[in-house]
Amino acid sequence: MDSNGNGISGAKIIFNSPSVSTGHSDYSGNYVIYAPAGTYTINVWPPFDSNFIYYEQQGFIVDSHTTKNITLDSGHKLSGYISDTSGNPVEGAIVLLNEFLSGHFSNYLGYYFVNVPAGTYNLNVKPRAEYDHFSSYFESNFTINSATTKNITVTDYSPPQYTPPEEKPSPSELPAKWEPLVDPLPHSTSMIWNRTFGGKPYETAESVIETSDGGLAIAGWVWAPSSMMLVKTDKFGNMEWVQAYSLSDFDQATDVIETSDGGYALAGYSRPFDDRGHDFWLVKTDTYGDIEWSQLYGGAGADRPEAIIKTTDGGFALAGYTNSFGAGGYDYWLVKTDKLGNMEWNQTYGGPYGDFARSLIETSDGGFVLCGSKGLDPWDSDVMLIKTDSSGSMKWNQTYQDFSAAICVEASDGGFILAGAGLIVKTDELGNLEWNQTCP
Repeated sequence: MDSNGNGISGAKIIFNSPSVSTGHSDYSGNYVIYAPAGTYTINVWPPFDSNFIYYEQQGFIVDSHTTKNITLDSGHKLSGYISDTSGNPVEGAIVLLNEFLSGHFSNYLGYYFVNVPAGTYNLNVKPRAEYDHFSSYFESNFTINSATTKNITVTDYSPPQYTPPEEKPSPSELPAKWEPLVDPLPHSTSMIWNRTFGGKPYETAESVIETSDGGLAIAGWVWAPSSMMLVKTDKFGNMEWVQAYSLSDFDQATDVIETSDGGYALAGYSRPFDDRGHDFWLVKTDTYGDIEWSQLYGGAGADRPEAIIKTTDGGFALAGYTNSFGAGGYDYWLVKTDKLGNMEWNQTYGGPYGDFARSLIETSDGGFVLCGSKGLDPWDSDVMLIKTDSSGSMKWNQTYQDFSAAICVEASDGGFILAGAGLIVKTDELGNLEWNQTCP
């Protein structure tokens, strides 16, 4: 909490033992850590780019269920960008003012921050031993008595090398039973523009939308450590700003929407409490990508959202898959929240094998439609389309063979259109197949 007793979300609580998983404070400032009996040093990293001072307590004894309230004091922020002599951003640097630090390393843009009480300090910038490498930077008699910006240049920078894992090739052709109904559409080869964003060897975009000002919002993640990322561009693809969000060392965005207030809502997943899996993570930002609030949903297993929508009642709905709940294996998981991300209800759908929801829409009758894949056995799957009422109770479901669908929309006649893997399928309002068409 802060000095006024308000909860602080997104703080990282660390015990100095590899056997104790890192904890993170939620939207209300609550956290939970499971630790064997013993004596520990507690470190608290403040939320990224906040104005709270790093916290440390030595000699904390755990011998039973214990309540420990932690107050983070506000300080004067030193922030800026670290670059090498060629102007390239330096990621993974540790910035210290005497014994004060933020706990966060400089990010992939080279941005850092640290908060301290007013005073005069020794400023020291060091590489994270197992990550980036450069010659340490030192400056004595550095005075801070207000928010201060300082950009730092280091020498002999050598970024780490990372080779992404090989991806399995996807099938190159559709089953013979799907035949095109019309001639292929003509291809257009005129590129208007293209842009590249990022500087490290592994950034991934998962979702892109056109925004109300004609620009683009791109959601995905950046490697090392994995952080959710949101990039905003103008209508020509020029970057206006970029934000990264992190609760743990494994945070990724899968979908993004623009909200009615000009901000954004991102669906993604985070591994905040232990290494067994990850949780749905809903992040709401303002127009500039600054976090307004965030919420986690999940259980002891792996839970991943693939789609987010704004619902007509002002809340949100997220669809994906879970093996924390349901009938076994992975199941479709639909989570409905209010306008602040508080869960109102959730439902699972599926069988004993792998069922993965990829697309979600709210229908004209106030219900929902989810589409994705249904596991037939451990090695095979079909497409499954599920229709629910406004409370998530299933009204009907349909499966379609030899097809892979990632997108579903409601048609003007009340039916549905599914698309994926070069194929479009049209159904009636009960999901019965009307026609299909291959695309070039």
